[in-house]
Amino acid sequence: MFLSYPVYRAVRVAAAAALALSLPALAGAQSTVRVRDTRMTMLRQWVAAIDVHVPGELDAPLVQAAKLTPAQRGLLLELATIFATYTRDLALPPATLRHLKADEMLAIELLGKQTIAAQSYAAWLHRAVMFETDVAILAPDLTAAAMQGAHLAGAVDAIHTDDGELGDRESLNWHWAFARDLVDVREPSASDSFAASWYHAVALHQLDRGLLAEMPLHLDRALKLFPSDARLEFDRACLADSFSSARVQAVLIGDRPGTFRPNVPTKLNAEIEAANHFTQALVFDPTMDEARVRLARLKANHGEAGPALALLTRALAGTLPDETEYMAHLIAARANATLSQTEAAAEHLRMAIKMYPTAQTPLIAMSHLALEAGAIDDASTLASSLGAKPDGGRNDPWWAYFQASWLNAGALLDTLRVGVRK
Repeated sequence: MFLSYPVYRAVRVAAAAALALSLPALAGAQSTVRVRDTRMTMLRQWVAAIDVHVPGELDAPLVQAAKLTPAQRGLLLELATIFATYTRDLALPPATLRHLKADEMLAIELLGKQTIAAQSYAAWLHRAVMFETDVAILAPDLTAAAMQGAHLAGAVDAIHTDDGELGDRESLNWHWAFARDLVDVREPSASDSFAASWYHAVALHQLDRGLLAEMPLHLDRALKLFPSDARLEFDRACLADSFSSARVQAVLIGDRPGTFRPNVPTKLNAEIEAANHFTQALVFDPTMDEARVRLARLKANHGEAGPALALLTRALAGTLPDETEYMAHLIAARANATLSQTEAAAEHLRMAIKMYPTAQTPLIAMSHLALEAGAIDDASTLASSLGAKPDGGRNDPWWAYFQASWLNAGALLDTLRVGVRK
């Protein structure tokens, strides 16, 4: 898991001494000529990489982009959004003119016209965003290694944690922020649908991979652009819900360095925020049963068993993914038990066991129900049966509740990749 904390670093001027391959070498030619990095060579290299990259593939252009040095990164970022803006408008932004040399202006204009000669601006921008997305997803370790020890202005550091134990620190992956900056240079009428779907797919990917430190910046920007998108409200709710999990909350109570201040709310505050966002998601899209089930869990946690069961009854009346239906039965069983509706609780647990017969959670819950009813032998038999389960019953979707991998971020990202393939 990846959690953020505020560390604002001092600016360090990076010497532009690193070397990079020339544009022909990147595009596949046999040239071995090497040139000193400049803003324009880095921009040309990046544009060429976007052109030849196969979306979803860990290919040479992607690897080279992932391994950019801090100095190369700085050179590229100085011109990339200026170039994208010119390519969109065929005019340089007036505010940028004083930052450009005359030869850079001419070169940007020529490269921009070449870029959109055979494709629309929206098509190129979508490819550029998905290129940066692929770099972040497919080669994060290469980027982390390239940026190790770099001091970047205003950077936010994050720390790896495993059940409360703190690991290595590293900066957030700059390719995610770069992709968001590119989305900002879109033509809304041509790209808003792509942009909203991209924000949602990336958020689910980050949730599934435990990249919780990346998600607040990502979703804050997303909801500013698309404040009425139910998917993004749902994503924000899932982030807050994850912050309430025991794995994350362990960071607040465990030993940590004095300089480490995790940006993690308390369990109560995280659950309140999650409930608010799930509720808002359902206002925007009343058919979003995944949000309904997750909201029901939070209500059951806070003693609102009746409202929780009302939400679950509506959700179970429809067609749910297997994992979501399984969760709904577990949560309903807990709410029924709270209301002393023991038989109804047991029936929900039997349904859960039928769906996932090797899972651990419903058997433990059934054992607890028996114990509460005074059936000690039944409780013991149920608990003992876990020993015969493969992997001790760990093949259980409940273990992945906060990652929600069944929402299939990979499929959503693949759909976006198909849309930008040549």
